[in-house]
Amino acid sequence: MKKTACIILYDKNKNILLQQQANDGQDNSSRWTFIEDEIQENEIPIHSIKRICQEKLNYELNNQVFIEKIQAKDREIYCYSEEFRFSKKIILNDGKGYGWFSYNEAQNLKLTPGTFQILTIIKDKI
Repeated sequence: MKKTACIILYDKNKNILLQQQANDGQDNSSRWTFIEDEIQENEIPIHSIKRICQEKLNYELNNQVFIEKIQAKDREIYCYSEEFRFSKKIILNDGKGYGWFSYNEAQNLKLTPGTFQILTIIKDKI
């Protein structure tokens, strides 16, 4: 089974960072998702999420917290969270764009199925 790692970055008001996926003709095109990617062979989840943030956001994690391992339909998702440091700038290297959303705003977006599942689980954990 495929394994992925995802980071839930949030601000002091508990708004969460979501990325809009690129239009690539796939079912999940233009949907919103957390910053997530596959865990590489021989990589542990904590190292994976640090690499993913560096590659996708040019952002270095330094105080991430493991939230939970979620069993999705097609993969295991290792979820981490960290309060975003606004002294750092995001440089998005993947997807169409990003935005900060409250929990209620995020629920009204066109989300990937896995993102919706994560959102319902993490509501009271960040």
